[in-house]
Amino acid sequence: MGPLIQWASQNWLGQSLTATMLLVVAWPAIPFFERNFGIRIETFSTIYFLGIVSMYAMTSGSKIYGQVIGSTGSIALIFMVGVIFGGIANLLLFRAVAGAPNPGLPVAISCGAAIGTAVVAWGLAKVAPNWFGQVDLNWKVALGIMLMLSGVALVATR
Repeated sequence: MGPLIQWASQNWLGQSLTATMLLVVAWPAIPFFERNFGIRIETFSTIYFLGIVSMYAMTSGSKIYGQVIGSTGSIALIFMVGVIFGGIANLLLFRAVAGAPNPGLPVAISCGAAIGTAVVAWGLAKVAPNWFGQVDLNWKVALGIMLMLSGVALVATR
């Protein structure tokens, strides 16, 4: 796994592709553990996210600790964003994966968030460039967004 992690950590594309490969295993685990071991979605997701926190702590513990000290306002805001948006979204997504006829369907639909993210990031960069920096949204990105919308519509109406 070392060379894979090394390659993946070099750029955003490598990180995205590697994360995608790893999630291909993680998503089907949700219904597997529910059906075969009676592990409820809430229990699975709690243990899953504790695993994520542990991984971050093992790989970046001192960096995280250094940022937490002295920035409680930012940390509280990040925590609230995580609870309100990340927590609710992931809870709903984990439930959808467990209940869907194919675990990939809710994941495919939720990947539509990339479309909204790209458009909102572009808009925020235009409105508040000092806070959000430059965001590229050219014709290729717009075409990709339209193709993704088509794909999400096909999956949702299957």
